[in-house]
Amino acid sequence: MDIQLKPATAAYLEAQVAEGRFASIADAIDALAREDEVMQAELDAADLSWAKPYIDKGLADLEAGRVVAAETVHAELRRRFRAGE
Repeated sequence: MDIQLKPATAAYLEAQVAEGRFASIADAIDALAREDEVMQAELDAADLSWAKPYIDKGLADLEAGRVVAAETVHAELRRRFRAGE
């Protein structure tokens, strides 16, 4: 398989190889793909039933128009961060 990596990704992988973490970029990609596969399997097996009431409430709020624009939330978070809250 022939793939093109973004420059930042290639630089990261090259640095990992240079540090001795992996023998080659191909080994690094294989290891990272295996890690992702394990993580995805854990997510797939996770019991997320606890979240259903929160999702249902959010959907009901959305349908009722009880929403706040993301830009408004971000602006408020930035204001609080600058104020040290």
